[in-house]
Amino acid sequence: MNLGGTLEFLGTDPGRAAAFDVALLDIFWTSMSGYIHALALAGTEKISAKNLVPFARNIAGMLPDIMSEFANQIDSRHYPGVESNIHSTAAVMDNIISTSRDSRIDVGIISAAKALVEKAIDLGYGADDFSRLAEVLQQSSPRQ
Repeated sequence: MNLGGTLEFLGTDPGRAAAFDVALLDIFWTSMSGYIHALALAGTEKISAKNLVPFARNIAGMLPDIMSEFANQIDSRHYPGVESNIHSTAAVMDNIISTSRDSRIDVGIISAAKALVEKAIDLGYGADDFSRLAEVLQQSSPRQ
């Protein structure tokens, strides 16, 4: 399989490569949806898409380290919530939703994420790190 320009042998199970593919496409399209939402919101404040790019790239530059940290937390099932937690995430998301609504921007994307955050809080995980949401997602809906 070609994963972002790198050929990798993922084993003899043909479904394994497909699982990697779907997970990576999930990262890409979920991220792109957030980026498009941010561009729309910025546009309502007369910030051109071009002017937002360097700042967006700086934010995106933080993601590789966060991805590694979250992977460690998820694999160890330890979600310390020291630097940030789900409660603080909820507050930030509330601000994004409020600002979006005030700007008449659709809030469907961020509201879906906020619903997951609220579910985690309702389950008693508010003081945990955002990475805890992976477990909450796995519990969210039974296979159909």
